Amino acid sequence: MIPLFTSNFARLARLRAARITPVSIARWPPRWYVGPRYIKLAPTAAMLRGDDDYDEGWEAILSRLDPEAVVADLEALAGPGSRGVCLLCWCASGEEGCHRRRAARWLSEHQGIIVSEWTGGSSKGGAV
Repeated sequence: MIPLFTSNFARLARLRAARITPVSIARWPPRWYVGPRYIKLAPTAAMLRGDDDYDEGWEAILSRLDPEAVVADLEALAGPGSRGVCLLCWCASGEEGCHRRRAARWLSEHQGIIVSEWTGGSSKGGAV
């Protein structure tokens, strides 16, 4: 199994330098972002506008997904020589309620894998 991480778009260049495949899980990634997207883990437009309850919407998204299939999909997005896959969104590290960290907890709970926040600052591939 390839390592999975989470981070934000601000760390994109460092992720690529570390040979970690960035994967956007944002509903709308930055215009300059060129890379894989995994929209199945993105909040809906209604959730982001505040039309739908964010927590309920997020639970509804996850309830429709098979965690094993999600991991397989993410691994398939990693290119040759990739040292891992990193789920990206706009939120700053540690932001309360960030959906990328919610996705990480969901994968951990259902697949028993650790999905660390990648900061690029440690000697162990940047995971915190």
